[in-house]
Amino acid sequence: MKWFLPETPDLVGMLHGQVAITIAGIVMSCSNLFQGIGNTWPSLASSVLRLLTFGVPGAWMAREPWFRMEHIFLLGVATSWLQAGVSYFWLRAVMRGRLDFSREAPRASSEPPEESRSPAA
Repeated sequence: MKWFLPETPDLVGMLHGQVAITIAGIVMSCSNLFQGIGNTWPSLASSVLRLLTFGVPGAWMAREPWFRMEHIFLLGVATSWLQAGVSYFWLRAVMRGRLDFSREAPRASSEPPEESRSPAA
């Protein structure tokens, strides 16, 4: 078992990994909801935003003398947070526009509707 586990586990790296998986789940859930309502453009836009906010700074950092691979990992986690936030708030705005909570819902009644009542004799 010693071959597979390091002697001192990197708890910060493990925490970032768990956070990244959770954030990926939020992004995928939002993407699936967008697909379910028939509008996949917001998912595409948030993915392009993440690609740009990851690729441009990542390419710039890779050319700097202080660069370490951990910077790319942290940039990936930060851009995942950004994509999740954009997707979530965009989904809220779309759903708020599609769902109208201003009207009061009709109350359920145990009596049959007026049309189905038989005339009294």
